[in-house]
Amino acid sequence: MSVGTFQQPNFETQGGTTYKTAIDNAIKALARLAAAFAPHEQDTPDMTVRVDAGALPYLVDGALVEQAAQDTAAITAPVTHPRIDLVVIDGETGAVAVVTGSEAADPDPPAIPDGKLPVCEVLLATDTTAIDNSLITDKRLGGGSSTPFASDAEAEAGTVTDKAVAPSQLIYGGRRKLIDSAALSGDSTMTLTGIEADKEYELVVNVKQNTGAAAHRLTFNGSGTYQSRSWDVTSSGGAALLQAAASFIAVSSTSVDFVANSYVVCRLRIRTFAGDALKVYVTGQTMGIAADGNPLQLIIAGDFLGDTAISEVTYLTDANNMTGTMELWELVA
Repeated sequence: MSVGTFQQPNFETQGGTTYKTAIDNAIKALARLAAAFAPHEQDTPDMTVRVDAGALPYLVDGALVEQAAQDTAAITAPVTHPRIDLVVIDGETGAVAVVTGSEAADPDPPAIPDGKLPVCEVLLATDTTAIDNSLITDKRLGGGSSTPFASDAEAEAGTVTDKAVAPSQLIYGGRRKLIDSAALSGDSTMTLTGIEADKEYELVVNVKQNTGAAAHRLTFNGSGTYQSRSWDVTSSGGAALLQAAASFIAVSSTSVDFVANSYVVCRLRIRTFAGDALKVYVTGQTMGIAADGNPLQLIIAGDFLGDTAISEVTYLTDANNMTGTMELWELVA
């Protein structure tokens, strides 16, 4: 269909041919967007939905995606109660699919899957034998979007390249990429791997000391391959002491145990270097509650030089009574 110059039809001021031409041109101007993926009944209604031809309202890998008219697969009527099914198109190809809902006396439509765009809802009764327009509710989003939104999984994995990132995903896309994570449930250690040369990481530890008291510490490679210097704050008077330690950063010393039912939070930056893969710079802080009830804050700043490159980080305590998580994030531009 050729285009037309849009002029708002107005029967009060336009007459005869002018009014008819304005209607024709308005329809031409609106037709491509209005008809894109429009859902409706078949010429002879059956248990499928016809979806008209359309173009995705954004570019995929820099290209316009056009999809010819298509039919859904045959939809089966519910058995006991009404059901609402959702017709969707793929956000990258425009291919149609049906998401089956759940039967209920007052049914709800199913959730829109990641990477799909809604087209319509179809209300089905147990005696439905043909889907006509009265059973179809248009749910298209319309045009105007310049790019599709990334899924949470894509944003968290740091693989977003040609999609928009929602405000709620900004903690992931473009800033941090989750490398590894571990959870504690009674065990006394968590170990993470994935550290590489010439990168910067953030290590985040959140643990709870459930019963008793215990000292906590971080180790690199689980052996004495690193010499470190760390700031350690004791529980008596909060004095800062510079101490040497083999292969570990003392989150607390044996005299600074974390009290039961208290939380320990660590946030460390780990910087590795391309020129010397064995050299690592660590900064950050640890916060918690000591066994005597005093708050404990440990500020860590030191460089590490060992006989092997860092391959793992382990968090451990003296007692098997912790719960919590540890995450290793790569900081990306």
